[in-house]
Amino acid sequence: IVSYVGCGISFCQCVQIVSKTKETLGIGNIGCINVGKVIQYVWYLCAMNFNAFNILLTDYVWAFSIAFDGGNKSNQSYVDVCICFCLDCQVYNLHLIALPIHEHHTGLNMYNLIKKFLDALCCGWKDKLIGISTDGASNMTGRYQGVVTYLCNNTPHLVYCVWCGAHQLDLVVQSATRHLLHGAFVQFVTNMTGNLQRQKNLILEMKTKCPQFIYTQWMSMAKVLHWFNANQIQLQQFLDEHQHSWKPPLHWWVSAIVMEQILMRTNEGFTRLQGLTTLLSQQQQFLNELVSDFCADVQAIGPTKFSNEDQANPIFVISGKYAVTMTKAQNFIFNEGGLYCVESFDKLSIEERQLVTWSVAEVLVCLIDGISNIVVEQDNLNASSDLETPPCLPHELVSLNGHDFAELLWSQRRRIVTAFNEQELDGLQDEFQELVCMHQRNETIKAVLDACTSKTSFEGGWGILGTQF
Repeated sequence: IVSYVGCGISFCQCVQIVSKTKETLGIGNIGCINVGKVIQYVWYLCAMNFNAFNILLTDYVWAFSIAFDGGNKSNQSYVDVCICFCLDCQVYNLHLIALPIHEHHTGLNMYNLIKKFLDALCCGWKDKLIGISTDGASNMTGRYQGVVTYLCNNTPHLVYCVWCGAHQLDLVVQSATRHLLHGAFVQFVTNMTGNLQRQKNLILEMKTKCPQFIYTQWMSMAKVLHWFNANQIQLQQFLDEHQHSWKPPLHWWVSAIVMEQILMRTNEGFTRLQGLTTLLSQQQQFLNELVSDFCADVQAIGPTKFSNEDQANPIFVISGKYAVTMTKAQNFIFNEGGLYCVESFDKLSIEERQLVTWSVAEVLVCLIDGISNIVVEQDNLNASSDLETPPCLPHELVSLNGHDFAELLWSQRRRIVTAFNEQELDGLQDEFQELVCMHQRNETIKAVLDACTSKTSFEGGWGILGTQF
């Protein structure tokens, strides 16, 4: 039962599979099985798991962080809770529970639910909670009524807040793309996907179906545009024959090809940001690299402060601290769109050329400026935080002096004493000095640590030193 339910099947399906297993293999001692018995086993299993978490968090872990998000499935609202902690120099990122919520998804209701669960899981959780990660929804990070605000205000120590970098990137892409072609671009995508999914004869003829465009998940836009562009000839023939009102004009197709290339790069950023082992420093580096790549491709100007004359200059498209010229945007269209875009561009009217060029320039400069402003670390009021998470890898720690390390240790002292006695606490300072001396005197260790970068994982960084520290 435990194995089958662990595969993700429902309780009723588990009953049928266990019965079929018993019949097929002729194992009579399996006994009778019903849904009630499956539920009972799952209850016991959950209790054993939560008991294991209780022992870990109470006796072995001095600090942990949580991530949570609200959702709705099968008409049941829930709050999903995950936990991240370090044990024996290994980081564990585990799903804890999906808590059913029978009230509105307000910040207070979700806070009370999470608090009740954490109270049962670990009575000293307020002293050990060091980080909170969530998306930017108002009920999560609202300045006065958000879950993060309630948790921070009811926790006696400093808590590091993380607003998901992937979620922020999604919002930037959504904002930059929404006004493309004065809003007509997204409208045509919506109309075409909705109508093409109902063309059964066309689907049979093409042997492929148009993907679904999900307005709140902009990674789906790249998939849809890739399908449009890959099947462009057949789609245009179909639309020309039937003269549908939702047939897009030629300049839309030019924009679609260029936008696919742009969104493919942002989607790569989404993928890199969503790894379970991705460190905060790595998230920020990925975002910086994405900005640098876009700036190089379109030769963007910035970051700088633009004058009123620059703002009024028609050759510039400006957003925040960055600008893109119309000429560079047109070159980008030709470079990314290839021969089709070059040929199609010549067939457009002067107004359509200006519209496409201006729209692409606006999307690029909005993406560059928006991504450059993403800060993963936030304060409890959902504003960019000046407080950075402390160094946690050996190659970062050796750059600190004794005073800096002592201050860092003191800032976490009240948390640390919940898991370490005074003698062990003093030993941490001695271990730090030993690490610094090893880095200075051992050429092999120094070379390996100095070769570490922001892409070095937690386990990889500490694995260099074995179990010595």
